[in-house]
Amino acid sequence: MRGTARLMLCLLLTIELCRIRFDAVTYIQLAFIGGTVTGLLFSSFVVKITRNVIRTPERDGP
Repeated sequence: MRGTARLMLCLLLTIELCRIRFDAVTYIQLAFIGGTVTGLLFSSFVVKITRNVIRTPERDGP
């Protein structure tokens, strides 16, 4: 979770900087960073669910 918090902090700082000076390039970069962060969060979420689904039958087994 520390890595996630760090990424979100970087994203917020990027948004604050973009408010000061808004260019098309910074907008594209912001969209790219947001997409990357969302992809990382989604993939880690899927991995956690997959691990839980795989572990569940072992716990409930005889």
